[in-house]
Amino acid sequence: ISRKGFRNKDHFISLGRLFIDVKIFSLLQKNVVIEKIILDKLEILVEVDKRGSFNFDDLVPKEDPKKAKVAVKKAPKEKKQEALPISFRMNSFEIKNSKIVYFNRKEGQEIILNDINQTLSVKFDPEMKNVVTQGLFEIKKMAVRGRGLPVKKSGMYFMLRHKLQVNVKDGNLTIKDFTVGFQKTILTTKGSVLGFDKKVKKLNLSVFTNTIRFQDLFREVPAAMFPQARKMSVKGNAKLFMTIKGKMDSSKAGSLPGINGKLSINKAEFKYADLPQSINGLNADIRFTPDSLNIKKFV
Repeated sequence: ISRKGFRNKDHFISLGRLFIDVKIFSLLQKNVVIEKIILDKLEILVEVDKRGSFNFDDLVPKEDPKKAKVAVKKAPKEKKQEALPISFRMNSFEIKNSKIVYFNRKEGQEIILNDINQTLSVKFDPEMKNVVTQGLFEIKKMAVRGRGLPVKKSGMYFMLRHKLQVNVKDGNLTIKDFTVGFQKTILTTKGSVLGFDKKVKKLNLSVFTNTIRFQDLFREVPAAMFPQARKMSVKGNAKLFMTIKGKMDSSKAGSLPGINGKLSINKAEFKYADLPQSINGLNADIRFTPDSLNIKKFV
């Protein structure tokens, strides 16, 4: 698919390979089974010209405001959720070696998401009582640059991994794994949310990080935003663990479940060239609850 009215010769959308494997005979039993879908070398370019127009504006139909008002007036009342006539299973949906580029000519900015890879599987029953999805999404190379952006950086990594089980009919969610990673920092959530579609929700979650090295975090701070970083050096590591348990009533302001946790800091070192003394061997075991803060050790 080629763009129209833009100088850049790159395509708006291009695809190296598309592969689809569907079990045809399962359709006769009202059971949709997709063995595999592969999108290989998918490339998308979102471009803004000097006037502020997007390269896909001519593909989006313009809505008539008068017709939109009539449609709102005639909108039917919502019906109760009914069971679907089929069951569905997609064993594998893969995106390989793909790329998304956002190029804003007007602002002189560019964001590149390169080496995008994804694996995803989904299945659900007709009554939507057992919806299971799991997958991994990765952007192995991210770059941000241009006028007015606070960060100019390349080679960044992002990851999202999940394994979820949902009972849509009863409003219950089981989180077997929900992990977000940026560079070398990883945050994982596990647990359950009962009644997520109700006013009163019951949460039972645990949230924790990997062992985070201070030098890795410090390395991500752009020198342009913090020039003093050139005179500083840090070492050590930290790890966070917390639980979120209890009821949360969305109809009451300030209704939150109990949050308890622990932050461990080990062998932290801080050196600054303009200071005569550095901080060495700092260890702390910090525990917190909704109404307290306790430091177990601080040496």
